[in-house]
Amino acid sequence: FAFAACAITLALILAVPGGGEGYQLAVAVATTLSALAFLVGLAPPAFLRFLWRRPEQRPLQEAIADLMRATTAEDVASRVLEPMGRIVGARAMALWDAEGRLVGAVGDPGDQEEDALDLEIEGNRLRVWQSRYAPYFGDEERRSLLTLGAMMGLALDRTRLFAHQRHLVALA
Repeated sequence: FAFAACAITLALILAVPGGGEGYQLAVAVATTLSALAFLVGLAPPAFLRFLWRRPEQRPLQEAIADLMRATTAEDVASRVLEPMGRIVGARAMALWDAEGRLVGAVGDPGDQEEDALDLEIEGNRLRVWQSRYAPYFGDEERRSLLTLGAMMGLALDRTRLFAHQRHLVALA
């Protein structure tokens, strides 16, 4: 966006003198570059989004793989919420289980409840607060959150079964 703003400013500055063909060509080039930069900034192509998100993908993949070692619901939340929030640019995230108990949270949501996205995932509730860098979540972010949330839901179910099994063993 910074490049696009600079290019449109340059085009406006060059347009003022109203010079010859050289000025007109420079104005046309600066305007075209500005339009392309704004387009890439507002609707980046898939390959560019993939490159931008690559640094966050590795910790997220490690957290997902690490889910199989989680033994409590809190453990599941602590392993996944932070990398999940980084991948979508969230300011804060919180996860409640099916009984409405807060399982885990990361970040600081502040006082702005209207900036939150609520997702129902496998009986659990995930709330994600947008940041000033990601003021809205598009379809791709929602799909990522739902996919990761489904994996978290499976891990939470597994931890519930594990806790139930420990309880039964303790009674025996």
